Amino acid sequence: MFSAINAKGEEFHLYRNGSQISYGLLRKEKWYCSDCETEVIYRHGTRKVPHFSHRALKECAYSHESESALHLSGKLDLYRAFLNFTSANLEYKLTNLSQRADIYLPREHLAIEFQCSSIPFSTFQIRKEGYEKHNVTSWWIIGGPPRFVTFNPYTIVNLRSFELMMLSFHPNLKWHIHFYDPSQKRLYFLHHIQILSATKYVATVHYYPLSAVHPNLFFSPPLLNSQKINLEKWLVDRDHWLINKMMYTKNRKDPMLSSLYFHQIAPSNVPSYIGLPNSYQSLMLCSPFEWQWYLWAEGFLSIECISIDGLVAILERKMKFNVIKHSLVEVKDKQLFRLLVKEYVQVLLRIGVLSLEDGNLLCVRPEYKKYTILEKEEERKTFLAKFKE
Repeated sequence: MFSAINAKGEEFHLYRNGSQISYGLLRKEKWYCSDCETEVIYRHGTRKVPHFSHRALKECAYSHESESALHLSGKLDLYRAFLNFTSANLEYKLTNLSQRADIYLPREHLAIEFQCSSIPFSTFQIRKEGYEKHNVTSWWIIGGPPRFVTFNPYTIVNLRSFELMMLSFHPNLKWHIHFYDPSQKRLYFLHHIQILSATKYVATVHYYPLSAVHPNLFFSPPLLNSQKINLEKWLVDRDHWLINKMMYTKNRKDPMLSSLYFHQIAPSNVPSYIGLPNSYQSLMLCSPFEWQWYLWAEGFLSIECISIDGLVAILERKMKFNVIKHSLVEVKDKQLFRLLVKEYVQVLLRIGVLSLEDGNLLCVRPEYKKYTILEKEEERKTFLAKFKE
């Protein structure tokens, strides 16, 4: 932390009035935490920026864990960057709220949290709701660079569960998140995020130098296009995922595999139109194939015609019984699940798999009711050709 109180009860902030006292005097003075009032010590070394830390870990907002060099330098960088555009407070404790924002912008009522380590969902939720109750918006930025897997044919990143909690949604950018790397002085903006597997996500990535970090990157993000997904490569990855699922699943009663076998479809021989990319996919903690398959198994293949509302009900029922799970992202707008299903349905209508009857009922065209392994190669070529039309 960057502030402490002296024996007289006066608050001292290293980066507001630190130039008024020498480092030698800072070391000699006795300092106390403004939250828990236990003694803290001034530290100034080569690895970490000057800061205060508790002599021993206490039940305190600042002492539950030792601050890393990444966290200290990152929040200081961001604080200085915001000062170029607006008023900002470092390590600001909001009135009537027992938590401190790493950075607080009073004009914008915006709290910036620079998160460098995993936290439980309950902790994240308490902090987020605490801000909301006081009409403060929170912007969570992950510490360090994203973990890229590959750039060919599209960018794949690893996202951990605590990072998924911090995704934000924008109608044009879909699911997105920010990372800041102090060593490069660079803000990473990942948008149009879609799931490939439990930890791998497709994303479009843009970079901003520290000098360009502005509150509008959160409130009015630039309308950036997503990278074009190579659908042929996507389907190859989907096929590999299915084969691995079949070969390595320990639970022989896996509900998805059991459902496939019940409908006499081998995991190595599924239609290309199940498991497609979807711009709302980050709502789910499962592959796109899983939730799309259940729409087929309990919707299109079981009911002659079904509405979008009926498909959404299938999805919600599967989530209710934990057959599939939505992401840890706090979803207040249930219409997002409808948009997830609607986007998939629109693709199926466009390529001719479904037809629309009586205004709102979706029916599978007869030629898509049956599917055998002899048709797989030709089916893939036909599907890709129709998708490109």
